[in-house]
Amino acid sequence: MEIRAITAEEYPAFQRTFMRAMGFGPPSDAYIERWQAQLKPERSIAAFDREQIVGTAYSYLFELTLPGGSQIDAAGVTAVGVLATHRRRGIVTQLMRRQLAEARERGEPLAILIASESVIYERFGYGPSSYLVDLEIDTHYGAYREPFNPLGVFFVGEETADKVFPELHERWRKSQPGAIPRSEFYWRNVWADRKPGEDAHVIHEDASGVVDGYARYHVRSNWDAGLAASVIDVRDMITTSPEAGKALWRHLLDVDLVKTVKIWARPVDEPVRWWLANPRALRATRLGDLFWTRLLDVPRALVARRYRADGELIIEIDDPQFADNNARFALTIWGGRARCDRTDGAPDLAMGVSALGSLYLGGVTGSDLARGGRIRELREGALEKADAAFSSAPQPWSSTWF
Repeated sequence: MEIRAITAEEYPAFQRTFMRAMGFGPPSDAYIERWQAQLKPERSIAAFDREQIVGTAYSYLFELTLPGGSQIDAAGVTAVGVLATHRRRGIVTQLMRRQLAEARERGEPLAILIASESVIYERFGYGPSSYLVDLEIDTHYGAYREPFNPLGVFFVGEETADKVFPELHERWRKSQPGAIPRSEFYWRNVWADRKPGEDAHVIHEDASGVVDGYARYHVRSNWDAGLAASVIDVRDMITTSPEAGKALWRHLLDVDLVKTVKIWARPVDEPVRWWLANPRALRATRLGDLFWTRLLDVPRALVARRYRADGELIIEIDDPQFADNNARFALTIWGGRARCDRTDGAPDLAMGVSALGSLYLGGVTGSDLARGGRIRELREGALEKADAAFSSAPQPWSSTWF
């Protein structure tokens, strides 16, 4: 078995192997050509059995927004798959370990991924670090607690949306913990997959005329014995102010002939529940993990983010792959900024590197991880300190999958 990066000429076979491994249909030549245009072969890894590609992995380079609004480089891991004919041979282990080692060599302090199977990645040091929720509501229960007139909401055409949406998303993601950028290639894929005229595009403008929110949605027309029962599927919604969010939700709930509004993969602290007169009517149809995070350079990663409480913690880390991460780190926080040094001092908390990955973005508390057996408190009060320092408001979330 040979493990190496692919060449540009090998990309079609690489993509077809991944699609087969995931149980997807074969990609078209046009699909392969579109995706090959953004290929960086040096970020690929493939397993070859003789001349055949039997396993795949790839990573993007993202700028990840951290609590407090700072950013950090992250390897965005994707396209991990092994053909059914070659399972149980340790191929995924070889691919993942080599990928992490190469990311460290490139100076990338952490890696993130979205897991198709959540049982795979903890053994490689990843921990779930942000979460999402799918929501739906019957519009008959869509009244707000207080009267609200959604001024500033306008329909726009696709040409306007294609200019305004990327600009707003870029502004938003720089202040949203857990968010990553959308490249021009990402948006081109959105436009390529869109059927002209199928989706509605709306924006919200603030009092000064600045766009601070948008939504793209599709109305599935449906009639039940002569009664309107259409469904709105919200495909993308971004807001940079509470007013924009409140207005866009009001718009969605007020569209004529619609019985149900469905929106997928939203942040767990979505504020609409607090605007509704009957919050119970907002149904969460799925609560799941979003990003998994793996710290590669522990001191650099811990210093990069901002913290919500000052103090000192000594954290003992166990890392199954990188020996220099098996150490105690003194985290000293002052004014929300941190210094991180190796130390021989007695630890306050002990955890595996996967638990540190879960803690890192503030989407999980240290106390929750301790109750689940992932963190050990070695000094009384240390968990309370960690909970306060690592917390994030808003909760980490990304509108962009990869």
